[in-house]
Amino acid sequence: MQIELDIPEGNRQREFLDYLNSALRQRIASSSGSATRLEDGRYASTLTGPFSVNGFFMHLSWTLTRSADNRVLQSLEVESADGALPESHWHSTILEFVNSILVASISSKRTLYFRRSYFFYIGSQLDGEYWLPGFRFAPANLEEDQPFLINAERTVSIDMNIEAVDEMHAIALSEEASKRHAARLSLLLNRGLYRQDCGLRWGIPVENREHLGSSVRYYPFYAPLKPDLDCMPLKGKACPLGKYKGSLTAKYTQAGMMLSLPKEARRILRNIDNSKPELRIAFDNGARLYQVGAVVDPQFPSAGLAYRVAAIDAISQANGTRRRIADFIKKYASEWPDLELLIDHLWGSIRSAHFHGGEFPLGEFSETRFMDPFLDTRETTMKMIHRNCYDLTREVIINWMYRELSSKGIENDCEELPV
Repeated sequence: MQIELDIPEGNRQREFLDYLNSALRQRIASSSGSATRLEDGRYASTLTGPFSVNGFFMHLSWTLTRSADNRVLQSLEVESADGALPESHWHSTILEFVNSILVASISSKRTLYFRRSYFFYIGSQLDGEYWLPGFRFAPANLEEDQPFLINAERTVSIDMNIEAVDEMHAIALSEEASKRHAARLSLLLNRGLYRQDCGLRWGIPVENREHLGSSVRYYPFYAPLKPDLDCMPLKGKACPLGKYKGSLTAKYTQAGMMLSLPKEARRILRNIDNSKPELRIAFDNGARLYQVGAVVDPQFPSAGLAYRVAAIDAISQANGTRRRIADFIKKYASEWPDLELLIDHLWGSIRSAHFHGGEFPLGEFSETRFMDPFLDTRETTMKMIHRNCYDLTREVIINWMYRELSSKGIENDCEELPV
């Protein structure tokens, strides 16, 4: 039994596949699958499993066929996997099943699901919850007894109400959205938000701030101290509201201060979602590169700085075409006495040398001397240049955001947005 679809690439095709996968998840308890390229150049994806037909379970094979360019969903073929019953016994059931999926995908009927995603960063505690366009951003551990430590790992959550076909679809949608939000927040906060891995790590047991015995291996896993949220909380009930006291232009971490989003954050996030596609794509690509740089920087500062330059390169494509990075930096940088030197250093000695030559110009693999009475003037000069490079890259990105994504009235933009 073959059903012609001919659904081109786009939202309609994605909708049909989402509803088809959801319906099959409900009707097939276990299955096996494969994907292959056919001899005529087209692509086929096959799913085989027991499907209920009039109270009996039949092993059916479902094959989706795509065009040779992988864009058009051409057909859905269903056949008996073991030949137990002829097609006439299940033809009408399958046809009704597929038609119901087509109708559901056209009507786009969805259910609201609450999804929570955890991310981590190193620094002081986030000062409260923030209600941003489409999501809630908040500290997960409200019982933090040392909120001002600047070298402590913190847990934050990105909470969303997701309209989806089913729970598995909601998980997929929330994962994509939460990672996008995390990249944007990494850029705005100048902190690399990351996910914990599943490997065992060495640690020292601590009780009452005293070490107990030798090191042991732990799973890096966050378990909430209180029952986890299962729905979107009311504003200010689960956590105090954040203060929007941070600064986009801050160069250093201040001791004794909790982490806070800058007052421009909400307007920037709102404007980027309402901007033209080229600008939004460039911003998100740059934010992701910036996030990667911030995460790897503590161990590999050369890579961290190279990714910041790559982030500027990605953002420079906001008008749909790549601009020469030197021109882009000059447009958005303030008065720097050695700007040409810094641009050449960023593009040649940092970005190109690292990505194309495998070099680590900030000295991760170089000989390091700590006890020499005389300071090495070459080393101190390079450290100063690299510090300026960090400041310059941040300044260029921030000035670009101010001009392209912020509009007048930022100081008065203090209303809390509902999710």
